[in-house]
Amino acid sequence: MLKAGVYRVTITPPIGTYMAGYGARTGPALGVHDDLCARCLVVEDEAGTVAILAVDVLQFPWAFVDRLRTQVESLTGIPAGHVLVSATHTHSGPDIEGRYSPSGPDHALIDIWQRTLAGCVHAAWRHRHEADVGVSLGSVLGIGVNRRTADGRPVDPMVGVISARGRKGPARGVLVNYTCHAVVLGSDNRDFSADYPGYAVRTVEQVEGPETIALFTNGAEGDVNTGHSADLSGIGAPIPGRTFERAQRLGRRLAGEVIEVLSGTPTMLTGPVAATIQSITLPLRQVPSVSEAQAALAAAQADVQRVESTGAAPEAVTAAKIRQFHSEVNLGVAKQREAETAEALMKAELQALRIGDAAFVTIPGELFVELGLEIKNRSPFPYTFAVGLANGSIGYLPTHAAFEAGGYEAVATRFAAGAGEMVRDACLAMLGRLHGV
Repeated sequence: MLKAGVYRVTITPPIGTYMAGYGARTGPALGVHDDLCARCLVVEDEAGTVAILAVDVLQFPWAFVDRLRTQVESLTGIPAGHVLVSATHTHSGPDIEGRYSPSGPDHALIDIWQRTLAGCVHAAWRHRHEADVGVSLGSVLGIGVNRRTADGRPVDPMVGVISARGRKGPARGVLVNYTCHAVVLGSDNRDFSADYPGYAVRTVEQVEGPETIALFTNGAEGDVNTGHSADLSGIGAPIPGRTFERAQRLGRRLAGEVIEVLSGTPTMLTGPVAATIQSITLPLRQVPSVSEAQAALAAAQADVQRVESTGAAPEAVTAAKIRQFHSEVNLGVAKQREAETAEALMKAELQALRIGDAAFVTIPGELFVELGLEIKNRSPFPYTFAVGLANGSIGYLPTHAAFEAGGYEAVATRFAAGAGEMVRDACLAMLGRLHGV
């Protein structure tokens, strides 16, 4: 017999808090377009309990996750390794890490967020009751686009839905898993927003009824966004369609598929409920020293000035600005390498949860969709969901071919070619072990 509980809290920070997601953004938040939330689903059987937390932020540093899990375990008794902490990856949320703020992390807000999120899990756990838990699959095209290819493929159109309905009341949890960056809104937006995932879950909640709480988990979205160049976005170039109206339209399209899926009959899940974690060591790519990276950036900045001064074609100016952007990103990787030990940078935690025939496998970063599709296709579970931006933030994990081809993700990653495939293989091994539980 399964039990389930669900809860939602608002986490919108004060106006004036710095936002995460774009180096080209020029200042802190000026307003709130729509509230940011944390939503949690807890599922339990006689042998174990798992908690899945979905939060409207860009990503979480590992230290934040570690402390949060410790708080949750103290409050609920749920083992830390059974708590999944995921970010929806909105690029219009707060800067938890202090990477985009001139004054670094806001420790007072971080403390409030940690206590609030731990409280959200605690409340979901306290509200657990006997429940019918089911899994369903849908598919939607026209939201996620592969930003590295001319035809926009491959993508992962699968919409995974876990539904939990209490047997003694109308309370209902709906977990949605879909693969696409939450980047409809660009660097010019300075209002807090949950982007298209926020519109999606709010629409599901509105249609399914006031007792419904829906949560969104992102997938292996490393090279999938809503249809624009990462490089143009990085330099703050104007890109048509990066509006709240389009975020609403895409979110409602996703919600429509979820609502259609919910109108059918799910495959019921019974158990077991279990989890496992594994630490993996990944190879680091070669990076220049900070001084070398600074010199390269200075040269790139001078090149932009030279190209602009000669009255070159807009395409040439854009290309020079992209080279400067890549130099800025590379400098950030070099500074990170200098500030942290190689051992700390190489380690990542992977996690796998199961609720009967449905399994979740987490990646603490941005795995490319090709590798996520392989995990799903080769998993021993009939229903497998990859959850990216979960339990940490180690950055991009491209395919070997994408690393060799270059581009923004290959510049931004701190790992060597082949790291993405290592994560894929480790995830599949974990799923195999969990399937035997």
